[in-house]
Amino acid sequence: MLKCGIIGYRGMVGQVLLERMSQCEDFTHFHTSFFGDGEAGSNAPTINGKYESIVISAQDIDALCNQDVLISLKGGEYSHEIYPKLLKNGFSGFWIDASSAFRMDEDAMVVLDPLNKDQIKSAFEKGVKKFAGGNCTVSLLLLALQGLIEKEEIEWVHSMSYQAASGAGAEGINGLIRETKKLVENFDVANSALENEEKLTHLIQDGQDFQFGAPLAFSLIPFIDAPMDDGSTKEEWKAGSESARILKDKAFPIEGLCVRTPSLRAHAQALTIKTKNPLKAEEVEELLAKGNEWVKVIPNEVESTRKYLSPVAVSGKLNVHIGRIKNMAHDPHMISAFTVGDQLLWGAAEPLRRVLLLVNEFNR
Repeated sequence: MLKCGIIGYRGMVGQVLLERMSQCEDFTHFHTSFFGDGEAGSNAPTINGKYESIVISAQDIDALCNQDVLISLKGGEYSHEIYPKLLKNGFSGFWIDASSAFRMDEDAMVVLDPLNKDQIKSAFEKGVKKFAGGNCTVSLLLLALQGLIEKEEIEWVHSMSYQAASGAGAEGINGLIRETKKLVENFDVANSALENEEKLTHLIQDGQDFQFGAPLAFSLIPFIDAPMDDGSTKEEWKAGSESARILKDKAFPIEGLCVRTPSLRAHAQALTIKTKNPLKAEEVEELLAKGNEWVKVIPNEVESTRKYLSPVAVSGKLNVHIGRIKNMAHDPHMISAFTVGDQLLWGAAEPLRRVLLLVNEFNR
């Protein structure tokens, strides 16, 4: 069996990845070691109901180099620091990275099976050893639109993404909960709505201790990540740049705005899609439904939309929902849609898991 090291497994993506691997009995295919910092020397996570090893230091170069595959979940700063050290020490295994550290490197490949499974296999044949999961909103967007992508029907896409607090990690969720609790603990719904609104608004405006640098509870923040010279943020820039690396010759321009919202888990996106040919909404629904087995087209009706087209509806699930599909009256090439998916699953953990399984398949 291949030796697989999982680095930084205690974070949210790491926990979701371990859960998926356990559910699918992936650990039966690998001899797995766990690497961390503060927990080094403690019992490793249970596999098949038992402890099989202790946690190894994430700075132990020799132990890391002894692995056939390394999955790094510790973030870009760690990847930039440790990976060159591993190569210098003779590491020749596969590196699978959850961060953005190497996504734009020419010797790396951004992975999103099922969209580029054939390209991943071809990369193995060419000797590529460095792989990166894509940005969460990019991955979810491309999965939702795969049916149109395969038919090469998309001219361009504009996406308004509404990203959950968990997009900023565990502290994003806990920070939102703390902020909300602090704001509402002394409120009484017996008071008038206007009185409560005014009081709450003043508390928010006067507050200082915000996880995201600005109020998120009962509000939103239309700016995620660092600013770019063209007025975009880095999060918005990733949509076009990373999708091009995944789609290759099927790529198309993607623009938009990224908004942080007070939802806990799962990202949503409101889409404007320009198609190459005039398509009726029904035709678009049919093409999208054939994209992959995880995409679920939601009828453009009130009850279905309320039930299935929200972050809560897809939280913890592999399904990516897309609905509110309709033609724009002024242009037969323009389609509106709304999609939502769990960014910790298809947006992060699942593409890493799937490329790990492809590595195993390649090395049989």
